[in-house]
Amino acid sequence: MSIIHVARNGSPLGTFSETEIKQGLGTGQFLLSDLGWRSGMPQWKALGEWGEFAPILQPMVSIPVPGAPLIVEPAWERRAELGEWRAFWQTARCVLFTPSKVFSSLSQDGNIGGSFLFYVIPAMVMTILGQVISMVTGLEEIIKEVTEKYIFERLGYDYAQYLAEQAEQMEKMPASAKAMMQAFQIGGAVVGTVLGVLLGIFISAAIAHLMLMIVRGAKRPFATTFKAVSYTYGSLAFFTWIPVIGPVIGITYGSIVEIIALARAHGISLKRSAASVLLPILAGFCCLVTVFGAMHFGLKEMNYHIRPYPGHTPAPTSLPTPPPDSNDDDSKFTFCLGQETYGKRIL
Repeated sequence: MSIIHVARNGSPLGTFSETEIKQGLGTGQFLLSDLGWRSGMPQWKALGEWGEFAPILQPMVSIPVPGAPLIVEPAWERRAELGEWRAFWQTARCVLFTPSKVFSSLSQDGNIGGSFLFYVIPAMVMTILGQVISMVTGLEEIIKEVTEKYIFERLGYDYAQYLAEQAEQMEKMPASAKAMMQAFQIGGAVVGTVLGVLLGIFISAAIAHLMLMIVRGAKRPFATTFKAVSYTYGSLAFFTWIPVIGPVIGITYGSIVEIIALARAHGISLKRSAASVLLPILAGFCCLVTVFGAMHFGLKEMNYHIRPYPGHTPAPTSLPTPPPDSNDDDSKFTFCLGQETYGKRIL
């Protein structure tokens, strides 16, 4: 079976077999107006004019009328014509509900400024909104308390004592110092949010394009991948403000949309696109499991290897006093935070 070269709007989509093109015409990956050529043909010819592909119907894909202006997708690329608000909402709706149609006609002009702007605005607003909601509802403090309590309990220390002494220190702290500490916390959160949003999209797109290269699915340049990723997660930014479940929705549904977006934008099969999207997620999940497992068992081993002083039975509420001639360095373990020492171990 001969290999067929396919192009759209003057840009090559890659080489495919007849079976792949038939399947792509049925799913919307290819258009009947796309040009095809194989060895022995004098010139390129629209796929709709090939005898092998002419009977295939595409009910969801409109074939442009000869001479009519080409409609560039998504609508955000035509915001000067449609207006910013209309173009934004139309793009977000189409990306979330009809991604195959949008990314099959993705603009290939190489300009990533528009797609970057489409992602940054909602991502920045919704991320800050989500942090404000977490602070107002106390969710952030709950997560912090649960984490600290877990670490203290694994080490065998009294978490209630730690909280009491921290509260006492805060009461003794001057008002100016408290205001400065809160300002640093707020400033750090803002800077972290801005850097996370600005750099996160470039890192995500770079990983996606690298994985496409590994699975041999990078049929187009990095700009195409960046556009697909930006429009996908810019549309999903509206879910990020929801505490706890927002990231779950974003990762789950975002992965589905990204698979379709990369497949249609690069003109590759859904299997290759799925591999490029899911492999980094799987690797990240394995890393998280490894880190949390190491923390869990590491804290446990740290607690078990802190030996009591030889010849003494430690009291449950305080560390016993070591004998003067004791040379066991391990027995002198103390747990310090600032100038406070927490020696109440549960042995």
